[in-house]
Amino acid sequence: MNRRIFLAIASLVLPIPGHAALFANSLLQHAYQATLNNQPQLAWQELTLVLNQHRIDSHYWLPIKNELLTQTDCGIKLASTRITDAQFHLSLIKRSGFVSQGYQFRLATENNSEPQRVALISPEGDVLLSDDFIAYNGYQELESDELLHKPAQGVFTLVVGENKLSLLLAFPNDDSWVSQLNQSNQMRVQVNLPKHISSCPQAVANWQWFDKNYNLINGKIPFNHSLEPLPDDGKVKAQAKFLSASVELFEYQQGIRIEYIQRLAIPYQQNGDI
Repeated sequence: MNRRIFLAIASLVLPIPGHAALFANSLLQHAYQATLNNQPQLAWQELTLVLNQHRIDSHYWLPIKNELLTQTDCGIKLASTRITDAQFHLSLIKRSGFVSQGYQFRLATENNSEPQRVALISPEGDVLLSDDFIAYNGYQELESDELLHKPAQGVFTLVVGENKLSLLLAFPNDDSWVSQLNQSNQMRVQVNLPKHISSCPQAVANWQWFDKNYNLINGKIPFNHSLEPLPDDGKVKAQAKFLSASVELFEYQQGIRIEYIQRLAIPYQQNGDI
């Protein structure tokens, strides 16, 4: 990270002249210094430590976290010793629309070779989900209860068996990545992709049709433009019960794939009318 980027990040917290003053007066000083010195593993440890001890708004620490992801191939190189051969995905989901609004966490795994007790704990110590994965080579998932309010931000704890992982999580800002527009008696969906982090993949937008059991039909349909009419596939619509548009962005922490998802539920009727 060059000095210009570092000072821009630091000035978010302490717009005090002089580099020494910036470091000396900030709770994040050690994380800043390690980041500037291109020591991402140390900076991550320092950032996690201070956020465990102090409540600091994500506006101040997200720029540091994002720079550390940039330095580590989107967090892939930030992994500690792998706790299991299974692949874990943690999704932070924001839902909007007339029929579904709120927030939810989803933990999924693949290639789980042995039973695993798992839990996700919020920065306040609340258990957001707790359950067991069975030994199974296929896909499994667990979901938290629906949350009406935006969850806390900071250090979450993911428990897998006897192991505990600290994850720095914050739902993205309140900007809508996907929204519904009605123009000239035609419903359209607008997507505003979030700015991606260098070394991380771009966010993607997709349409998704679901049957009555919320099974995905025919895979995801990518958006081709930022503003699109609803998809019109008669064969799929005849099978579908639900339609949604979603935007997904992901990163890695401690070997875990972290997905941020905003999903818009589209009113849909069995006869195909929207």
